[in-house]
Amino acid sequence: MSMTFVQKGTRTSASQVRISTNAKVMYFSSGFFRKHETSKVDAKYARLGYDKETGNIGVEFLQENKKEKALIIAYPNNGSSGSCSIRAILSVFGLHISEIAGIYGEDAIKANVPITGWTEKGFLLITSKRKKEMKSSQ
Repeated sequence: MSMTFVQKGTRTSASQVRISTNAKVMYFSSGFFRKHETSKVDAKYARLGYDKETGNIGVEFLQENKKEKALIIAYPNNGSSGSCSIRAILSVFGLHISEIAGIYGEDAIKANVPITGWTEKGFLLITSKRKKEMKSSQ
């Protein structure tokens, strides 16, 4: 009989990126990091960009924060998912959070996109394919 074993703590998680309206934070799921073979070792920082023509968001993970132009990615103790603030991208490009907030599933994420001036390991979040957040009643 042949068996496949799972590692302790391994859970399924959809590969997605979520931008929260209330917290103004970008969350990377553990499924996203697993699928794209990225971890907190090689993704300590994130550089964000915005294409005014398409409305898409560029993300590049970095090990070092050269010239202090990248954002720190915060990880929980288990280090399987991560998050970073997006307030800077909102203010620099004059965006309203509703223009980019939502859930970016696999169909809205393009990996290994060459972005001018970045490495070839950039990710593109396609805003037109995101699932918009439902407004909460307060």
